[in-house]
Amino acid sequence: MSDAGKSSRAADLARAFDSSFANPVRTVGDDCDDFLAIRTGGDSYAVRLRDVVGLTADRKIVPLPTSQPALLGIAGLRGGVVPVYSLATLLGSSAPSGEAPRWMLLVGAGALLGFAFDQFDGQVRVPRSDVSSGGETATYESARIGDAWRGIADVVALAETIRARLPENETNHGKEK
Repeated sequence: MSDAGKSSRAADLARAFDSSFANPVRTVGDDCDDFLAIRTGGDSYAVRLRDVVGLTADRKIVPLPTSQPALLGIAGLRGGVVPVYSLATLLGSSAPSGEAPRWMLLVGAGALLGFAFDQFDGQVRVPRSDVSSGGETATYESARIGDAWRGIADVVALAETIRARLPENETNHGKEK
């Protein structure tokens, strides 16, 4: 390349560099949603990362006497205890794995709830074009992760349903109103 060609190329690169500051800032992933890909009860699901405050594995769950089939018990966490529910049971799975779930999602601010599940497949970023709802009246959503569609488990709605069923004295955790 001649000196004139090098000079022209350098000027083009300088203009491109300078003009990049005039363009709006683009954030990687603006058109994507982040999910945790999980498996429980023999089925594959996606959980929106924004709905989860923590993920832990191999916590001992102490069973409690209860009439709630989804309540597995309590687990020690961060100096306190967290009620732990079977995500497979809450999602209506008819095929329990038979083994204690290894993984637990933590949901909620303040009063955490744990949702136990069998397998963690990873965190994935999914283009919004690969996230589908069942229409205006349907509450079912799904996300394409890899070559397969997974139902999106709405853990926030599950937590709200559980809290709504608790007696008043259990929902305020002994705090004065």
